[in-house]
Amino acid sequence: MKLPRAKSLILVLLLTGVAAQSQDTGLVHRALANEARAASDDQHPMRYRLRKSSPRLTTTKEICETADGAVARLIAVNDAPLSTADELREQSRLDQLLADPGKQRHRKQSQDQDTARALKVLRSLPNAFLYEDEGAVSGGTIEKYTYKPNPKFDPPDLETQVLTQMAGELWIDRNEERVTKLEGRLQEDVDFGWGILGGSTRAVR
Repeated sequence: MKLPRAKSLILVLLLTGVAAQSQDTGLVHRALANEARAASDDQHPMRYRLRKSSPRLTTTKEICETADGAVARLIAVNDAPLSTADELREQSRLDQLLADPGKQRHRKQSQDQDTARALKVLRSLPNAFLYEDEGAVSGGTIEKYTYKPNPKFDPPDLETQVLTQMAGELWIDRNEERVTKLEGRLQEDVDFGWGILGGSTRAVR
């Protein structure tokens, strides 16, 4: 399963960048180029999990992309499975969404707006971060990198300001030249026009 398309996971896309000072910039460039191509591919919907954590709450959602937009199902809170009652409430919410075309259209419009913001971020990634190669893991097939903001990066707009406060880790499959996992943390809360962001985000294939 590939990483999510830009329209589905704007916060996750904020966490990737180009290894301007990595020991193997070629691998990072190629892997991120592959993810960018996947981000614009409307013909191959994806399914993945997104875990978001803040000091107050950690949630895990399963995201399924469809022609009408991505559908998110809550599957865990604070790393604990949902109770039976919470499962029923979540299923009821999804049933109501399925039965309401108007709500689906509104949700799709919102996701399309997120796509436009995410694409702005993607265009800035080559200059936004500096990467450090931490070596191979998982029997040598996965390369791990840490990343931090590039002090020379000048955000061109509000959407990309968040990149100046982001740091984390990135794992790349050398054979597939695809990102297998990324984790990002805001070094401080950031308000860049959509509200204040804080905490950490992780996406796993």
